[in-house]
Amino acid sequence: MAFRPKRYIFGLFAALFTMTLLAVSSTSAQERADCRMFRSVVLNSSVRYCVFLPASYSTAEAKAQTYPVLYLLHGLGGNEQSAAVSGEWTELQDLRRNKKVGDFLVVAPDGWDTFYINSRDGKTLYGDFFLREFMPFIERTPWEVTERCVLVSLTPNCSVPSARTAPRSCAIRRKA
Repeated sequence: MAFRPKRYIFGLFAALFTMTLLAVSSTSAQERADCRMFRSVVLNSSVRYCVFLPASYSTAEAKAQTYPVLYLLHGLGGNEQSAAVSGEWTELQDLRRNKKVGDFLVVAPDGWDTFYINSRDGKTLYGDFFLREFMPFIERTPWEVTERCVLVSLTPNCSVPSARTAPRSCAIRRKA
């Protein structure tokens, strides 16, 4: 059996082309988590957070679309990745796949052990950070929020920073 370089190169090219098409189509249509750190002036520390994005966020049509945002506040002992570890992210994906919920962004900050409120001694001002620094940061980078957002917890050990300062419902739109 003779080695045929042209046939080998053509087969290799065809295989690479097919794999590239599969990779591009699968990555553009998948939900994903974008986890980063935010440097807080109020806390004088960095705070980790994740933004869980729906598959539609990666499409060309998403630039003109608005998305509601849900702030997922983990319970005591959790962190910004608790939704992925505990199965909440998988549950959300199942609900989307079954068309029981629409597309929205989930923003999960690491709340440390603060219950998302300022400490009694005034040393850790997490509530101030969340309302005055973090939410405005999320609203301007990389998304444009058209209204303030509702604070929601899917875990039983969470508290809202302040009922009277809690924002209203919102929708966010990708910046063009």
